[in-house]
Amino acid sequence: MAVSGTARAETLAQGDFTLVLPAGFVPDQETQLLDGQWAAGRHTPSGGGWAIRSLEAAPYLAVRQRVAGRIDVDAALSPDRFAMLALQQAQDTDGLKTLYVGPADGVDPQVGRWVFTAPDATTGRLAWWHVYWRTPTHFVELAAWAPQDQLPQLQAALRQVEAAGDTGAPPTPTLLFESGQQDCGPPVAMDRATAIRESRRFDDAREILRAQHLAAPSPTALRLGELRALGVLYRQVEACVHEQARNQRVCAVVEGEAKGARATGLQAGVVACLDGDRGLSEELTRELEAVWSSP
Repeated sequence: MAVSGTARAETLAQGDFTLVLPAGFVPDQETQLLDGQWAAGRHTPSGGGWAIRSLEAAPYLAVRQRVAGRIDVDAALSPDRFAMLALQQAQDTDGLKTLYVGPADGVDPQVGRWVFTAPDATTGRLAWWHVYWRTPTHFVELAAWAPQDQLPQLQAALRQVEAAGDTGAPPTPTLLFESGQQDCGPPVAMDRATAIRESRRFDDAREILRAQHLAAPSPTALRLGELRALGVLYRQVEACVHEQARNQRVCAVVEGEAKGARATGLQAGVVACLDGDRGLSEELTRELEAVWSSP
């Protein structure tokens, strides 16, 4: 492991992975948080901290033999899928409230993100932001935290972090759907973020957020709400991908730009699926009210 830097930035490196941390991230080797961590420190602008570790990918890919020839295991265990595994392992933790889990929306779909809040004896609640990358041999996890009222500062910094990791290899597209059938032809690509932003439900979410922000202008509440709204929308777009892939007899779907008639047809079907789910707007309202009333 190597750590180097100036007053403005820190560079972390281990194996194939390199990460240039933005200004404000200060290494402190006395910080101990994650098993197997190889660097850690403080995030001075938010009053929080961070730690980073690498986990060997081999144990997670051990299912290859059982699904050989049927599923692209590398695509099925992309970084945002790994973020979901991390959530599943911690979801019974008392007081933990997940805001968002999925790809690093608006930054890099090949990077995973998990954001949640949890109780803290000193500050009341902490905001946690986990970032995941995949190298040829490892999953890399960076965890950062700060008092919940400092979430806007933490979010700005972590979105820079999400864009700054270099994994040493071209990313593997995320597998969004797999029927398990063989000899179906190449996977069809579609873009989850584009489908969400083209849907009426995204406009609904923006209106709900705008109305709440006008009623109670709080930067932290707005960030909490934005993350929760996107979390709900990404969960639903996954369901729509599965529904439309089956309806259109598509055997496999991966994350990517929709090109060609079949891909654009699938993308349009996913947007229509979101538009047709009127109950999703009610769910967004309930979820955001829950976040704002008891963050």
